[in-house]
Amino acid sequence: MLFIFFLITGCSSEQESWDICKLNEHLGIDLPSNSIVLYASDGGGKMRDISYEHYSWTLYSPVSVKMPVEMKARFPLEDEIKYIESTMHKIKMKISQAQYAFFSDWRKNNYIFRANVVRTLHGDFLVISRFREK
Repeated sequence: MLFIFFLITGCSSEQESWDICKLNEHLGIDLPSNSIVLYASDGGGKMRDISYEHYSWTLYSPVSVKMPVEMKARFPLEDEIKYIESTMHKIKMKISQAQYAFFSDWRKNNYIFRANVVRTLHGDFLVISRFREK
């Protein structure tokens, strides 16, 4: 697992949609370079076809991520933890020592983004979904 961590945290232009540097540009937020992409999908079984209308990323950041807007979730924290853990199809991590959950919505380059975030004592777990703005 440590090898995978180093592989996906670099900022090489040769990497695909899960590259953190490219992802920051696309999303318009500032994920730390040591963030880990736990899973990325277009929702249709293709892992890296970022050109699809809908795309989502499950991420872990070892530090808190500054989101465009922070709105407290209306759902119980336990439900958000279960939801985010259920999206970790490739690299599984357990969310522990959760403090609270919130969501954030923003727009960039004709896309609408929505992030579900669980903030823990050891960083943030996020599911970011992207939709084409109509």
